[in-house]
Amino acid sequence: MKADESPSLFISQKDGAVYVVLSNLGNQSIKVRRDYLLDRLFGNLLFDIRRKGKTFPETAHINPEMPTESTYLVLAPGQIGGHVVDQWLIKAAYSLSSGCYTVSAVYRDSMAKDFSAFDGELRSNSIELCFKDANM
Repeated sequence: MKADESPSLFISQKDGAVYVVLSNLGNQSIKVRRDYLLDRLFGNLLFDIRRKGKTFPETAHINPEMPTESTYLVLAPGQIGGHVVDQWLIKAAYSLSSGCYTVSAVYRDSMAKDFSAFDGELRSNSIELCFKDANM
C-alpha cells in the first residue's frame, strides 16, 4: 500500500470517554484485532502519554486471554473499527496524577503474524486529557 492508502488511527474525547478509530483507507481488506486490549504483552492498544517532556509507561497488566481467530475482523476498503476507553481506565493503567497530559494512541499487534493480520504500527493524532483530584 502507498503511504496515503494505509490504515489510519484517530482518537478524540468527549465526556470522559476516549474514542479510538481505525480506518482502512487502502484498496485492499485488512485483518485487525476487534478487542483493543490495553495490555503490554498481548494487547494491541497502547497510549503514548506525555507531560512536560516526561513519558508515562503503562504500569497495569490486565492478563487478557490469548487471541484466537475470532479475535480478528476484516475491514474492507473504507470500513472503520473502533473502541471507547474510559479516561479513568487510562489514568489507572498509567498511574497518572491530577493535571493535563498529551495523549496519542498506538495500535501494534504482537500476535498479528500468527493470524495473518495487519502487523504494522499505527500512531494517532494527539489530544489533551486532564484529570482533577477527587477532592477538588
